[in-house]
Amino acid sequence: MYRGREAGTVRRSVPLRVLTYLAVVVGIGAVGAVVVAMTRDGEADTPLNVEAVGITTGGERVPLDEGSGDEFVPGTRVLADAADAETLAQEQRGWIEAADVPDLGPEYADLIETALLDLNTLTFDNGAAPAGLSPGWRHVWPRDAAMVAAALASVGHTVDATGVLLYLQDVQGDDGLFHARYLNDGSGGVPDDRGIQLDGTGWMLWAAGRVAAETPEPERGDFLEAVRPLVDSSTDAILRLIDNEDSLPPPSSDFWELEEGELTLGTAAPLLAGLESATEIYASLGEQPTAGRAADGAERLSDSIHKTFGPGGYPRYPGGSEPDASIAFLLPPMSSTAEPAVLDAWSDAVQEMERPAGGIAPGAGWREDGVSWTPHTAMYGLTMAAAGDDETALETLAWLDEHRTSRGTLPEKVLADGTPAQLAPLSWTAAVVVLTAVELTE
Repeated sequence: MYRGREAGTVRRSVPLRVLTYLAVVVGIGAVGAVVVAMTRDGEADTPLNVEAVGITTGGERVPLDEGSGDEFVPGTRVLADAADAETLAQEQRGWIEAADVPDLGPEYADLIETALLDLNTLTFDNGAAPAGLSPGWRHVWPRDAAMVAAALASVGHTVDATGVLLYLQDVQGDDGLFHARYLNDGSGGVPDDRGIQLDGTGWMLWAAGRVAAETPEPERGDFLEAVRPLVDSSTDAILRLIDNEDSLPPPSSDFWELEEGELTLGTAAPLLAGLESATEIYASLGEQPTAGRAADGAERLSDSIHKTFGPGGYPRYPGGSEPDASIAFLLPPMSSTAEPAVLDAWSDAVQEMERPAGGIAPGAGWREDGVSWTPHTAMYGLTMAAAGDDETALETLAWLDEHRTSRGTLPEKVLADGTPAQLAPLSWTAAVVVLTAVELTE
């Protein structure tokens, strides 16, 4: 992986030696329990189960297996054999034309446009924005959906972004908290018993702030009125969670999708991002007392995070030594500030999480299977763009571009030999690519 300002030679891919396979079950990642084939050397040999998502007759979204012969209408994700292909294609072309597509030059144009097409394809009419469209991923995760909403708003599609937030507002619990993931039908139903994941509340508040900032002034009041239940409920929930002597939330599962017995930075950092966004939202509404409460909570939580996690270089667990990708959540554009110590810790962490193909793992303590995860790699590029390190951000986008599927989609994973794996597209990665491009052009 790229090393930011101290960039060195990118480690070359090492070939998979397909010798003896061992099937292992891992309870992490977007899908939870997944059976993964491993080589004798301990490197994953996960297949690419879904290579793309197409739009067929009536606007239905369908997953396409790797090697599928289905063809798209050029410049769209509409299947050429759909009965209403031309109408659907015109709609999607019009959507792209209406977007403020960031221009990073011809070498990045296809990457960005394809990411936008895939985001449009994976955002349903009811506002559901699933992580992907293979069986284990066709659900709405609040953290993934937050990235989608922010990305859509960043290119001017604030109406679609609002729809994503309203979908999550409708399924939010009365206590302001969110389950790990939801069914796409808007019923509020959940596909399993993963339970509540506290970071979702922070992510949705952060996304609301991002969409508010991108919404044109004449419509901003209507937007804030529409999402007011989400903003109020989420703010109150986070303030309750940190209403204790330590000003820290309780343990919760986070983006690692593991049961946790102690607090992780992956839970604390998104809640801080949420309170900072809430402060800005209430201040923009002229509601200073509520803005003050949110600001006070953000200050207390920030102080506690830096006191608790800072001495160890911001590891995943307090008192631990192994960092993970949640350090990115303490940096812009998630956080309102870029503390030098956090930037340094993030740079060090990326080196520890580097994988053979050039990307990074979710954490230094992640299993040694050689797999790069594109959402976390993309988050590195986003934070570098926000920090003004354009060179590293562009290098990261170039790496993602080089590891797309034959359909041009961004996969969730990249194996040690550089092969795309698991499923594509992944909405989180596509969204962060768009956000990075926008950061680089502002």
